[in-house]
Amino acid sequence: MNDYLLYGIIALVVIIILAFIFLKVIKNKQPKQIKAGDIPVDINMIIDAVGGKVNLKETVASSSKVTFFVNNDSLVDLEKLKALGASGIVQTTNKVSAIFGKYSKEISNMINDE
Repeated sequence: MNDYLLYGIIALVVIIILAFIFLKVIKNKQPKQIKAGDIPVDINMIIDAVGGKVNLKETVASSSKVTFFVNNDSLVDLEKLKALGASGIVQTTNKVSAIFGKYSKEISNMINDE
């Protein structure tokens, strides 16, 4: 009977240690926050490429793309967006989506704050 109690205590200690290690690893694996200085693109140049502040209604970001809602499609310069680092662009009526990768959410936040 004492052996079972000892095995139970050892098992409990091992489970607690493994849980502690697992939680530490998970905590350290959270994605690193991107700051404004980390973005390799000038935000003002992106705003100019979509026709300026007067043409831009708002932006929405997903994990890898920024969607620009614009007033006038003809003011958007797709080649300039590509030159600024957009790896893919889709334009529909009053909307332009550009893939900027891991910087997309921060780009959208900075443009919306302007």
